[in-house]
Amino acid sequence: MRVGAVCALRALALLSACTGQPESSKTSAEEPAAAELKAVIFEDVKPLFSKTDAGYEGFGVDVLEQVRMQSGRSEVTYQVASSITDGIDAVATGKADIACGVAFTWGRASQLSYSLPFGVGGTRLLT
Repeated sequence: MRVGAVCALRALALLSACTGQPESSKTSAEEPAAAELKAVIFEDVKPLFSKTDAGYEGFGVDVLEQVRMQSGRSEVTYQVASSITDGIDAVATGKADIACGVAFTWGRASQLSYSLPFGVGGTRLLT
């Protein structure tokens, strides 16, 4: 259980983002209305995500809300991924804009753009 929690915290230490760049030729009059931010999450990975009757809550939800506000999106919609591979595939194929909680590896970095870590976790042993 503790190992799983530690792995989950490490996995959730990075915010992975891979969004399309807007065309430089568009003018503000041609811009469509603010779209939703489609976010891949890994359900019930506390403290980042926890399912409630009203939706989701947690640190990851707060971070995604800040990303939404700063990117001018209208709302965040959550897509639950059953595995890291499924989450990465959703971002890589454009089904999602962002994945929250994907740990950095060099292999993944060749497919995705990573942000700076927004949380660092881990177990420490002092003797």
